[in-house]
Amino acid sequence: MRVDKKQHSHLGLIIAIIISLIIIVSIFIAARFYLRKSIYKPTITYSSTVTSQQENISWPHYGQSAIATDDYGNIEDYGSKQQQPTASTAKIITALAILQEKPISVNSDIPNVVLGQSDVDLYTYYASHNGSNVKVVAGESITEYQALEAIMLPSSNNMADSMAIWAFGSLTNYQKYATKMLKSFGLSNTTIGIDACGFSATTKSTAHDLAIIGLKALNNPVLASIVKQQSAIIPVVGAINNVNQLLKDHNDIIGIKTGNTDEAGGVFVLGGVQDFDGHKQNIVTVVMGAADVSTAQNDAYSLFNSAEQNFKYQKIISTNQNMGYYSVPLSSDKYYIKTKSDYSMFVWSSTVPSIEFELKSIHINTNDDVGYVLVKLNQKLIKKIPVTAAGSIEYNNPLLNILFK
Repeated sequence: MRVDKKQHSHLGLIIAIIISLIIIVSIFIAARFYLRKSIYKPTITYSSTVTSQQENISWPHYGQSAIATDDYGNIEDYGSKQQQPTASTAKIITALAILQEKPISVNSDIPNVVLGQSDVDLYTYYASHNGSNVKVVAGESITEYQALEAIMLPSSNNMADSMAIWAFGSLTNYQKYATKMLKSFGLSNTTIGIDACGFSATTKSTAHDLAIIGLKALNNPVLASIVKQQSAIIPVVGAINNVNQLLKDHNDIIGIKTGNTDEAGGVFVLGGVQDFDGHKQNIVTVVMGAADVSTAQNDAYSLFNSAEQNFKYQKIISTNQNMGYYSVPLSSDKYYIKTKSDYSMFVWSSTVPSIEFELKSIHINTNDDVGYVLVKLNQKLIKKIPVTAAGSIEYNNPLLNILFK
């Protein structure tokens, strides 16, 4: 069959036109994408207005001490950096480990733990060695929550060991578990010893690590609900009282744990809340190596008060704050980068937050989200605040409007 030359020519022309159109459209799309990617680049004009002024900090002039908050983590510490015996503040670690392995809700009445003769033997041992204890009897049934109250309020050594054995099978297994847990917290300067209660001087830590551990306790709903109690009722013994005397006298104290042995001296991990016009933050202070537990508590409270004086609640970012702009070639117009919300926080006197930006460099339309303002403390992300590009870009040349907008 013969193909007419004229018909063949028309077909070739059509194919050529189609190919040309495909090439033109592809070039247009590629150019439009490239221009969108390359021309809208942000210029930052933000300047911080956050201020700081350091006040005196009431550091005890013995042992070691530390201050920590949720946002800042460990802020500052003072004195020795060497591990020292923790005494009964080790029970914070024990309680956190038990709750991680056997989680419960606040005031839970399950599971029931049935105590046996080995638990009675532990009670007898600590009672005869002048260690903190609560009486138990063989066959006694106690809930996990009540057992944790016995550990944290009257600081029962025997209940700490009994519950560690109940949760992990043995004190050796508990030691391995707790060590791994602390590593997951980013802590490497705490040694878990041969018991779960801190009676042995083999459990050692630093004020730095104990401050972070204290924050973990306050952020655990179950443990936080226990350490603020002044008293509780448990089986066999009945009423038990919290040995943290500051709870009775100060409304801003919410825990956490005392400790006292001959080797450790007085140790105290204090949990307090700072309230500024309804804005609150938890502050943990730690004192180790005091002459006695009463001195440790008083000095930790003085440290807490001076820490409060070094915090100022400040607005970091305001809503609709101008952070910069996107400039566009061939136009004097700009897209202004505006914040969509505000953010305020407690600012420590010597460590103000840094502001970084996570912004797109692509084509934008009026009021498009273009990224975030990042509020950071020591490279730790505290808050992401969305930003938008507000404005309108117009070009005199219609082709530029097609390509650039």
